[in-house]
Amino acid sequence: MVNKIQHLQFKKMLTLYENALKRLPPHPLAVTKNKIVLKETFIELLTNFTNNESLKNELWNEIEKNYASKKRHYHTLQHLGNLLAQLTDVKSEIQN
Repeated sequence: MVNKIQHLQFKKMLTLYENALKRLPPHPLAVTKNKIVLKETFIELLTNFTNNESLKNELWNEIEKNYASKKRHYHTLQHLGNLLAQLTDVKSEIQN
């Protein structure tokens, strides 16, 4: 049986492990997949507002250019992709 101290130690170790994983560079294929999913989702959402494919691609290119800037250290395309993945996981629990 796990006592409270062991449980807290486990939670602390798990947090340290998760933080260490966050510092690892992402696998290149995962970054590419996230970027593709992010773009597809963005284009799909824009379809609610315009059917102009050129405009949708132009807007995506602007986002991609700005979020891929070397000056960005945290709010990057990878960060947006991670947020989208997390929101997708809980989509059924989100209420308008």
